[in-house]
Amino acid sequence: MIDQLSKFDLGWLIGVWEGEGSCGCYKMKYQNRGIHWGTRYILAAEISQKEKSFIENVTKMIGFGRVEVVKYNKGFNEKEPIKMFKWKSNARAARMFLNTILPFVKSKRRVKQIKKALNLDKRYVRAWK
Repeated sequence: MIDQLSKFDLGWLIGVWEGEGSCGCYKMKYQNRGIHWGTRYILAAEISQKEKSFIENVTKMIGFGRVEVVKYNKGFNEKEPIKMFKWKSNARAARMFLNTILPFVKSKRRVKQIKKALNLDKRYVRAWK
């Protein structure tokens, strides 16, 4: 689990997230047969990478989350769609991850991104519980 990582491993993981990751509290609309029936917000954290084994190792280190495969349109020099692997966590797991890394993140932009996501989570998600 992330709370049991050595300082070295946690530092490495934070560096990976700062370079390859993102987070946010996203608004999701739900509908059935074209009829809108609800809106909710969900907190998410993720890390993307082309190498599947890299993302699988990140998932093992963190101890939670899932691996997803995402295909993107061709890049400028690519002959076929780009396949990316993504570690993703939502809700409570994302909250735990972000609160764990926040004190150690160096990038002001990333600190701002985490705080914004956690504040939206607190305002829209946990306010209803």
